[in-house]
Amino acid sequence: MTDQEFQTAFLQQLTNLNARLDTFEQRFVRIDERFAQIDERFVQIDERFAQIDERFAKLEVRLQHIEDNAEKFNDRFANYQQATQWVIQLAFTLIASATVTVIVTSVLRR
Repeated sequence: MTDQEFQTAFLQQLTNLNARLDTFEQRFVRIDERFAQIDERFVQIDERFAQIDERFAKLEVRLQHIEDNAEKFNDRFANYQQATQWVIQLAFTLIASATVTVIVTSVLRR
């Protein structure tokens, strides 16, 4: 192989290597761009998780408020139920007392 052929082959090899390096560089640029897109998506996902976490915290507060209201309602309902039972017992007691009074009065008049 002559010097001229060697130089031509060597230049051809350098040209091929340069072309391959350009291809690799383009691929690395695309990979870098994809990583930037992925990173941006992770930021968006992180923001969404923060929003979801905030909404979840608000729902927890609302649920606690509902539970407190339900407990108050249950207490009031129990009080109303007890009062209703007392009223019914009083009514039956008054009816029984009136019945006994009528019977005693009828018996004593004879």
